[in-house]
Formats: sequence, C-alpha cells, structure tokens
Amino acid sequence: MRRLKKYIKNERSWIITISIIAFSILCCFFISERSKFHWGDFGSILGAITGLIAFIGVLYTSKQNKQQFLNSEERSTFFEMLKIFISYRDSLRVKKIDWKYDKTLHDWNIIQYEEFCTTEKTYQQITFELCCIFYVEIRNNIPNYLSKEEFAKEIIPSNRSTIQWYSSYNYLAIAINNIYNGYNWSKSGGVVNQIPINLNTYDYICLIAIRTYLKQNNFKPIIEAISKTADFCFSKYINQLGTYFRNAYYILEMVSGFNYPKKYSDIFRAQLSKDELVLLFFNSFSSLSNNKTRQLYLDADLFNNLELKDIRLKENINNISRMEYISFPSTLQQNPVKNEYVSYEFLSRLYKSIDIKND
Repeated sequence: MRRLKKYIKNERSWIITISIIAFSILCCFFISERSKFHWGDFGSILGAITGLIAFIGVLYTSKQNKQQFLNSEERSTFFEMLKIFISYRDSLRVKKIDWKYDKTLHDWNIIQYEEFCTTEKTYQQITFELCCIFYVEIRNNIPNYLSKEEFAKEIIPSNRSTIQWYSSYNYLAIAINNIYNGYNWSKSGGVVNQIPINLNTYDYICLIAIRTYLKQNNFKPIIEAISKTADFCFSKYINQLGTYFRNAYYILEMVSGFNYPKKYSDIFRAQLSKDELVLLFFNSFSSLSNNKTRQLYLDADLFNNLELKDIRLKENINNISRMEYISFPSTLQQNPVKNEYVSYEFLSRLYKSIDIKND
C-alpha cells in the first residue's frame, strides 16, 4: 500500500493507474459477458473509457502548462532579486581599519583611515573584527561557567616536565590568572594590572574553553559570545549591513515558497563568499535577527560549506592560531583534525539553545 501511495503522487502516475484500472475493468467485462458479447457494447464502453482518459490528459496538460508558467515566473523573480542583492553586495564599502599586533605590549593597535576598503576587503575586515571580538567575549565569559581549578586542569597537565612548564605552561598559568583576576576585580568596578601575555596564548585558552563547552553540550556561553560580538560589530556598520541582511532575508523568504526551494537556495549560497557566510552566521544570533530568520537559514542549509574553524569554534588543521599572526609553541600545538562543517544538526542545536534561553 505504501508503494502504491508513493507511486501515485504525481499526475502522470494517476493517468497510468486509471488507464490500467479501466483496462482491467474492460477485460473483466469482456470475460464475464463473452457469451452474449456485442461489439457495439464493447465500443461504447471503450469510447467512454478513452474519453475519460483524454479528459484527464487535458487537465494534466493544462496543469503542466500552468506549472511551467509559475516556474518561469519564480525563476524570473528570483534572478531579478539576486541581481539586486549582488549589485548592493558589490557596492558595499566601509572605512578602512588596520589591526596591527604589538609584539611588545601583546595587544592590537587599531588604526582608522578615512579611505574606504574595496568590496573584498570590506567583508574580510568585518570578519576579522568579528573573530577577534568573539574570542575576547569567550575569554571574558570563562569565569562565569568554569571554576579556575577546573579550567586549569583542562589546560595544564599534571605530568608536565620542567622544560614544558617554563617554555609554555607557565605562560598559560599566567594567562589564566589574568582572566580570573580581571573578572574578580571587574565585579567590584575595579581594574587590575595584568602581566602582558601573547594573545596567541589566549587564543589557545579560548579553544580549550569552547571544546569544554561543546563536550558538556553547554551552548549558552558560545551563543552569548556570538550574540554580543555580532551586536557590537554590526552596530558600527548598521547602515551598510542592515540592507545587506534584509536583502538576503527577502530572497530566502521568497524562495521558501517556491516549488523547488532547495535549487534556488543553493544558487543563492553559491554567490556568497566565505566571509559573507561568516557575517550571515553571526547575524543570525544578533538582535537584528529573529526566529523566522534563523529558520530560513536552517531550511536553506546556508552554512553547510562553512567550516567550524572559519567561525573560530575549532582549531586550524595546520596547527596555527585562529588569528594566524603567530604559530602555537610546539608544546601547545593541536593535533590535526579533519575539516568539520556547520552541519544542519549542529546549527539546529545552537538555534534551539537560543529559544531555550529566550524562554
């Protein structure tokens, strides 16, 4: 029965099915009435059946023509919208900002210019800002979710050698102290002088924190960091990015009502660079988005080509830091891992955690 239902889902199968049934009825009639068979009766029945099949065929053809017209309209509308999106995307510019790493103070020097970036550099610059600030938010949130002793055990092995301690783990211990001391002083409105530590060390600590959260299925600190990062970064570029995000939303909303939404959403995704996908990913967690936006992104499987390392949730397989400005010390190098992507299941779990948080 299930096979039959699956077989007769479309109109063409219906016509074939009805024809077979009609032919079977005709054969049964011929067998049962062959003793008093008249060719005139046979012709009448055959004419009625063929007339019915012809009528169904006309309806089917009419519907097919209508469907082709609708598909043509959908295709035309989609590519017109896509043309508008690409035109705006290619004209989007922001003022140039340079992030230069100071190896003495172990901090960023941010230099702003009056000139505008090229289109490609625009998205690269915003993505870089998102990634830097995301790790700052992860770092600041660690004391809220992990005790100092618990976290130190995750990072500093008890069987370390003296050479390893002074070459690498000593710096990690100082960085952990900086994080928790800064947090404790900030609660009372104070500020503490911290020992300057290479930002790459903090990157490593953030990686371990994220890995711990994922192991615990605790998405809350990750979502909070992404949301704060997105709201902070996008607030500076709201006039430019607001239109970009709305155009992307309207295209996906329109496509969701098409007969073949996946085909068109795949075409749309193919137009997006990796930096744009990162922007849209962060945007889905920002205050600019809602549940409908996230559902559209999820239904389109928009981020299935985005690697977790691109949104700073996994280490790079080449054993270099996320920011790619300094390599990890050999002791802290991560084991190479295969590329992991933002799967539908993973994204769905993140989005569900937002709903739980809002509830």
